Amino acid sequence: MSDLRTAAEALLQTAQIHQTNFEAVTAELQVSRQRQRESDERFEIMLSELRQMKVDSDARFSAQQAEISGVQTEIRRILDRLFNQQSNEQAGE
Repeated sequence: MSDLRTAAEALLQTAQIHQTNFEAVTAELQVSRQRQRESDERFEIMLSELRQMKVDSDARFSAQQAEISGVQTEIRRILDRLFNQQSNEQAGE
């Protein structure tokens, strides 16, 4: 009977140790999951900011492209006038 009691106490201690370990692992897992959620949220925020930066960059690029096209058109007009003026002056000589 004494041996059974000793064995039962040993099993009880083993079960308590496993329960404590299980609770510790569960707590660590919960902390890990919370950190993962926070990391996911930060990632989503960064991704959203990057998307907005791309939209803003594309808009600036389009505006600059339009400005460059306008400047090119104006340069062509100036060159056309200059060449026409020179042609007229040479024809009149």
